[in-house]
Amino acid sequence: MNQLISFFIFVLSSAIVNSSELRDFEKNLTEIKSNSSLSANKRHLAIYQHTLELGVHGVDYLVTRRNVNGLFVALVKDSWEAYIAASDNLLKLSRQRSEEHQALAELYLIERTQVLYNKYMESISYRFILKDQSLILDNKIEIFIENILSRSNRNKLPYLLGVVARKKPRGYENSLIYQKFDRGESLEGFATLDFRIIDALRKIFYVSTGTVSRSLGAVAGPIEWGRSGRVSVDVQLKNNILAKLMPLDIVFEKKSNKLTDYLIPGYWGHNAVWLGTKEQLIELGIWESKELAPFRDNIENGNSIFEIRRQGAGFSRFDDWLEMDAFASIRVKGLLDKSESRILKVYRILSEQFGKEYDFGFNVDTSYKVTCSELVYLAYGDYQWPTRSMLGRTIVGPNEIAELVFYKDAPLELISFVTSGEEEAPKFQEKEILANLMGFNLQSDGTFKKRYKVCYSDGRVHIRDNIRIKRRCVEKEKYLYLQLSKT
Repeated sequence: MNQLISFFIFVLSSAIVNSSELRDFEKNLTEIKSNSSLSANKRHLAIYQHTLELGVHGVDYLVTRRNVNGLFVALVKDSWEAYIAASDNLLKLSRQRSEEHQALAELYLIERTQVLYNKYMESISYRFILKDQSLILDNKIEIFIENILSRSNRNKLPYLLGVVARKKPRGYENSLIYQKFDRGESLEGFATLDFRIIDALRKIFYVSTGTVSRSLGAVAGPIEWGRSGRVSVDVQLKNNILAKLMPLDIVFEKKSNKLTDYLIPGYWGHNAVWLGTKEQLIELGIWESKELAPFRDNIENGNSIFEIRRQGAGFSRFDDWLEMDAFASIRVKGLLDKSESRILKVYRILSEQFGKEYDFGFNVDTSYKVTCSELVYLAYGDYQWPTRSMLGRTIVGPNEIAELVFYKDAPLELISFVTSGEEEAPKFQEKEILANLMGFNLQSDGTFKKRYKVCYSDGRVHIRDNIRIKRRCVEKEKYLYLQLSKT
């Protein structure tokens, strides 16, 4: 089966110029879907080649990544959805022609789906991503694979090959199954599904730890004491914050009177998205766009904060949201200067989060359930986001997103940072204040380095062979960089 995959990967070079940039995959899929001159088989082959190349890229991406990209999981879903639609169309049209064309189309579907399945099953992380994206599509991907690679189709192969061998429809020699059959080689490995015990064990582990996390969140979530800082009490300051906000700015919250603020690592405990005001969106020329339809009523009523909390997706008023100790707004550089379709895509993906449950598993590779920071990771497209690990999961938290403003050549910029407290009037703070709170040091050239500690043990032997261990730590600093996509 490795030879099978290698054969088709070689074929890909004529269709996709071996690019691993996710935006190139996105553009390629759009061009294939919009090309009305392609026949059903050529369209199916092109989408298949695209989806396989994405699979090849994904295996390497999941192994080597230090950052995550929300466009990747979206492409997995969109590519498989397009492949399934092209497969259904290929079968439908072949049935309208002749027995031999239908038989050849079924051979194409079995061999191409088998190759895709083998590639996407190669990595445990990839398997879980595919499963998750299938759930978003009401299990469409999983059902399709099980139907095409079923035992009944494996048993049907001799009949299909017999029809193709007798009638020799146009393109029959391109079928890999037929080539193997014609050479007298084994067809073992076609229409075959695998069961992996490690997947079942991992699922049990994720479900159990997610249940613990959910229970902890249910207990800790409502616990508050006293009142939080009052960023919103200063009317002039509040208006200054509002004047600086632009559509799709990412806003951050810190509340020291909430227990959950102490359970989430880092300075920030929550983030959300500022959708913009009606006036701002009219000025952008997108207010009447269909992508804004799910948001228009709330925006007109002043609920321009869109967020994910334990209860799911929801909206908040700006004034109410500012009841906190610290506030920040961060902007994706140049986002509003991009094409209208690019901006509207962010709104479309934001709207797709309606109805989703909160991701108490905190797994960035799943989008069937989401957290507040995963909302940003998924919606903003082809950007790299820093991560950390927890219980075998890759996680993006509010702090990781906010930290990006201190990275070298980062795509985000800090717009506002405001603090307040019981004894402290609300006020704007400089960027270096936030940097220090988040563990960064300002450099003489205006850049920032992350503080970290290097610890080592110093063992000393004493009488009677007793050993006393001394632990020494040295504080250092370093620049942080995003890992760029490979080309």
